[in-house]
Amino acid sequence: MDCQWGHLPSDGEREVQNMTTVAEPGADVMVATREDLKHAIENALRRAGCTFDELAEQARTGCYSSTRARLAWMAIGDLYGVQL
Repeated sequence: MDCQWGHLPSDGEREVQNMTTVAEPGADVMVATREDLKHAIENALRRAGCTFDELAEQARTGCYSSTRARLAWMAIGDLYGVQL
């Protein structure tokens, strides 16, 4: 298995905090709901073929089972441990 680098957030549960964005003047800004985030997590994990805990372990070791797993961590890793 080809190992790639990754990072795991600190231990402990985290909660979704207010997020800020920078947008061009006149640009539409879409805000993701908790349900949107849950669906994003479910879809990424389904495509990666693993659980969130398994994906977090891959990130901790830097040894991903696939490119899809690596991309999933990049997309949803910041949400690991967050209560939605």
